[in-house]
Parts: sequence; structure tokens; C-alpha cells
Amino acid sequence: MELIDYSTKSKNLMEKLGQWQAMTGQYNMHLYDDGLEAAIRGGDAGAVRICRVSLGRHRVLNEEKRLREGGGRQFKFVFQEAGECVFEQDSRKITLRPNQWCMYDKARPYHIHNDGFSRQMALMLSVDDMREDLTRWEDHLLRVYPIFEGVGHILHDSLRASIVELASLPEASRYLVGKTLTNLAELTLLDRAGIGGGTSSLAALRNRVIEYIDRNLDDPELAIDGIAAAMQCSKRYLHKVFAEYGQTVSKLIWDRRIERSYVDLLDPAMVHRTITDIAFARGFNDSHHFSRTFKRRYHVTPRDFRRVGRSD
Repeated sequence: MELIDYSTKSKNLMEKLGQWQAMTGQYNMHLYDDGLEAAIRGGDAGAVRICRVSLGRHRVLNEEKRLREGGGRQFKFVFQEAGECVFEQDSRKITLRPNQWCMYDKARPYHIHNDGFSRQMALMLSVDDMREDLTRWEDHLLRVYPIFEGVGHILHDSLRASIVELASLPEASRYLVGKTLTNLAELTLLDRAGIGGGTSSLAALRNRVIEYIDRNLDDPELAIDGIAAAMQCSKRYLHKVFAEYGQTVSKLIWDRRIERSYVDLLDPAMVHRTITDIAFARGFNDSHHFSRTFKRRYHVTPRDFRRVGRSD
């Protein structure tokens, strides 16, 4: 996305979705037929991508680990200006409201959705471009912070001005703007480090546990005993690590299983498999338990969800 200033002009949903995907390359997004056009303005400032986006009801589902072309991880800062948006990643779920911001990892599976109009500004940058001594970024993933407070306020205002002026700047200036925004993003995280920041060792172990769980979701015997043995630590220490994030290992396992089942139910390659087969393949051993858990999480039964997903 070099430079872009675009709004969909469509008479039907499929045309609007096709326009949006062709313009943004965002093929994991689903738009709904709510009569609202989608608009985006922004572009690349060196290695940094910045934009302002207005959307109606939509859903973004990234079910796989994805690294940017050429390798490396990317983090996306999102500043909510209007409406609300729900973010889910690593069994954390937040609702971002106006005048709040959050950050999530683009390389990990995530789910974003909203039920109405939403306007956001976004900043996407590579971890490789951040200073090596910045060790606390993991602790800020999917945490909600106020926009108009501390260095985050400066980052927000600088981002807004950069989006407005980007098209008028020469390439060299755009590169320097990107470097400045990266520095401000680092300062923002350091500014927040004293407010709810944890230790990098806890975050690193938590990530290893999540990766282990993802690799072993199909095992119905997956539990904290085996995880602690694989991580070479005590169950008590694992409980402590996840308590720092308001989680339990057991809940994380079931959340990941239900999230993967969600993806499988939408997968055209799984159309010939029954809902029970999909549930059991993801570690459930009781179809009624699966249906209750799925409905509690997504407010719809697996059967109805699959039917609506096919009609979409």
C-alpha cells in the first residue's frame, strides 16, 4: 500500500467487498450489507504503514501465524475514534471504545469484529525496527489505554497529522516520518511500562505455552500437567504466569479449541465433516459440551453458525 485515498462505490455487498479487497489486499475481511461504504486513507511511511479507516459492520479473521514478506513480526497500534470494535487474540478479548487505543500482534491468529460504524487510525510497524532494549512490548498486547494521556497522546496527534500530510511529502520525508512514529511508539510503550507492565520472562514463557497448546490442540489429554513438564517448570509457576494476565491455563486450552473449531466450521475444505467430527478433532470429547461452549462464546449454535457462514 504505497499511498491510498479510497472509498467504495457499490450497489451490492459482493461488489463492495471485491473493491475493498482489490484496493487493500485484505482478503481475510468479511463486510456486511449494512448500507455503509468503506473508506481508507494513508500509505507507507518508510517501513511503517499508517491509515485512517471507516467501516460498517465487519469481521476480520486471521487463523494462521503469518509473518510479513521477508520475515519478522509486526505490531499494529489502533486508535478508536468512533464506534466500538472487539479484538480477540491469545484468549484475550477487549472492546475498544472512542478515545482508547490498543496494540495487537499481526503475526498471531486474531479475530476482529464490530456490529456498527467504526472509525480508526492505525499504525503498523516491524519489531525489527524497534530498539533491542525494549523488552516490555509483550505485556501491552490487547490492553486498553486512553488516547489522551502521556506519550500516547503525542503519538495519536502525530499519527493524525502524518496521515493528512502523507501524500504531499517526498519519499525521503515519508521515510523520516515513519522513523519518528516508530520512536514515538517505543516511547509510548515505555511510558506505559510502569502501569500494568510485567516482566519479559513471564511474557516469554506465556508465549511458549500458547505455542505448545496450539501444536497439541488435537490431544484430548492436553492439560497443565503435561504442559508444565514440557516447559520444565512447576504447575504452580504456570498458574502464577497466567494469573498475571487474568487467565488460567485450562481456560486458555478450551478457548483455543473453540477458536480453531470456529475456523474449521467456516472452512470449505471441512464442509463434508460433521460438527461432531470437527469438535472431536479439536480435543472435545462431548458434542453437547462443545455446543454449549460454542454458543456461550459466539452467541449462536454451531449448526446455525455453519449455516449462516455458508450463506455468506
